[in-house]
Amino acid sequence: MAGTSDSDWSPIPAMYPFLYQEELTDDAKGHAAHDKIVNDLEKLEPDVLQDVEKLMQFTGEMASIHNQEQRDEMARKIFQRTRPIVDFVSKMAQVHPVVQAVAKAVSGALQLEIQRLENNSQIAAVHTEMTNTVFHLRYLIRVPETEESKLESALNVLCQGIADAVLKFGEFAHTYHLHWHKIYKTVFSLHHKNTLEDFTKQFKKLKEDMNNIFQSMTNVQLYNIAGNTSEILRRLQSLDPREQAAERFMHAKGGPDKVMQSPELLDRMGKILGERVTYSMKNAFKEGYDAHLDKHRKHYNLKLTTVTNIFLGDHDRSRDVTGSSIFIENEAFRHIWSTHVRNCICQMVPFMVIYPVVVQGWNSTVKCRRFVEALHECFYKQLQGDPNEDTKTPRVKDNDRWTLNYLSRAMYYSTIGDIIDDDGSNYISALELNVFLQSRHLCLPAWTKPQCFAFWAAGWCNNNVWYHNQLNRMMQDLTHSMNGLNIKPRETGKVIRSIITSLVPLILVADCQNIFGDDDHPQPLLNLQEEFRTHEEEAIDKNLTSFNAHLEDEHSVMSVIGDARIELHIMPLLYLLAKRLCDLLDRLLRQRSIDGGDLIKVEELAGSFSIVFSTFDHRLNSLCRGWRFEAKDVGIQVNRYADGLFKKYYSAVRMASYDGY
Repeated sequence: MAGTSDSDWSPIPAMYPFLYQEELTDDAKGHAAHDKIVNDLEKLEPDVLQDVEKLMQFTGEMASIHNQEQRDEMARKIFQRTRPIVDFVSKMAQVHPVVQAVAKAVSGALQLEIQRLENNSQIAAVHTEMTNTVFHLRYLIRVPETEESKLESALNVLCQGIADAVLKFGEFAHTYHLHWHKIYKTVFSLHHKNTLEDFTKQFKKLKEDMNNIFQSMTNVQLYNIAGNTSEILRRLQSLDPREQAAERFMHAKGGPDKVMQSPELLDRMGKILGERVTYSMKNAFKEGYDAHLDKHRKHYNLKLTTVTNIFLGDHDRSRDVTGSSIFIENEAFRHIWSTHVRNCICQMVPFMVIYPVVVQGWNSTVKCRRFVEALHECFYKQLQGDPNEDTKTPRVKDNDRWTLNYLSRAMYYSTIGDIIDDDGSNYISALELNVFLQSRHLCLPAWTKPQCFAFWAAGWCNNNVWYHNQLNRMMQDLTHSMNGLNIKPRETGKVIRSIITSLVPLILVADCQNIFGDDDHPQPLLNLQEEFRTHEEEAIDKNLTSFNAHLEDEHSVMSVIGDARIELHIMPLLYLLAKRLCDLLDRLLRQRSIDGGDLIKVEELAGSFSIVFSTFDHRLNSLCRGWRFEAKDVGIQVNRYADGLFKKYYSAVRMASYDGY
């Protein structure tokens, strides 16, 4: 080649020109990322628009259904089909910060609705109107940046108004679902109807305000998706004959305001509906509808924060984790994941020569046992002072040698993998590892990683045994106290005795067996157990106080424990609730009389135990579905998972019914 020596010539620039492109500046990278999101939104918009139109169609069809169960099932489908629309708005918020408050509010409201066991058709109809309004923000994509900056003040006011409306609608839906008893829905039916109408008008008004802003720009062509939510709400009246009969009785006796103030009329309505009206219910009616909403506003915000941190954070991370170790956010564990041998394959080359090729790094998942063995190998080398061990691996201390005994026996201490393995598949994914490493409530800040894993291998099980022993003793004392219960009025005493008797099996639902014994464990592990008990009890007790120890649904349980996995925290939660119950009954036994407020506290604590039990049941149900889907023996998995915590309940109560799942 003329003018070029062999030493100067290289085929790389011609073959791989991208290797010689200049690195983009941070500003250029930011603009490129912004443009990519905008392009993605423009491509997604037609499909999401069809989703919104389909949603409006489903809502209209739901109003034509004359079977309540089918209506509720249609409502569930509507909420599930709303997810792509809400994801679109969340993606918009990445390039239009003014939309962030709206995206956060609507994402949390949707997540709470999706997780409900039952959905309401009227709330689903207004939720569709709300979603349609929020999706109308899509026209911001077409607005030039110069125009958007001119409208910044108006857009801020508009989006904050939408976010506030979504938040208030979520508070209403939350309160409605908390009080699922028919008597609440019947007595408050007029309030519910008027409130839903008000929200419908409010969302339509916000949509009109958007149109006024967007129409000021000549380059934006508006397309409104029509819907008649008011007419749909009118047609979605209760189909339950008992509720209709109770409503007729209520109007015959002077209307809801008069019935709410009369315990006798409430009892008669309860008989019509086939429900027992408790003292707590009568007190709620006496306080009135507005007080009803105000009481639960703070709780809704706590639950909204919980679902945002737990579920929506996992949802966002899951869209990024595609199967490579580079998506593990912790550098030390990314190093472990990427440097261990995945498998050995044979490769054929010319002349039929076959040689093995070692593939480094695991896929997006790895078997729990192999992961724990890799941890043991890593920590062992560090503790032995191996000069070849990479400094990127997790930090350890010289006095952590005792932890190797637990890390080396992954089969014996199976909970060491279960703590990360959220779905019980016996495989750890990159997403599950990220979630575990970011969880502040699972490992104390002062602990090293070997200490953390050793605690979850055996210390957590030992703590559960400790809690179980304490609960056993407390229930024996409580049962003994109930035998000599003599509280005035006597009818109230009978109610309390009945409540306590029914609670004992729920409080002792978990299976905890001391198969190791404290003598088999070193003192450092026992110290970790005590530290964790103190830390977790303080956190849960503080959250319980925020809810006045009244857990109304599964979201309140998650808010109190700070986690979606009830099995990891059920024992300290039951222990703290039982302590409150025992303290309350000790006081009642001393004063030998009870007023309405004390009875409400007993009923609320009983409700809390029932919700914890229900959450425990639903978690087992979810795990069993996964194991059946993977064609695993469910009984064996129940006996193994989480140190057999679910075993007693599964064997004694639910084995026959699970065969139908």
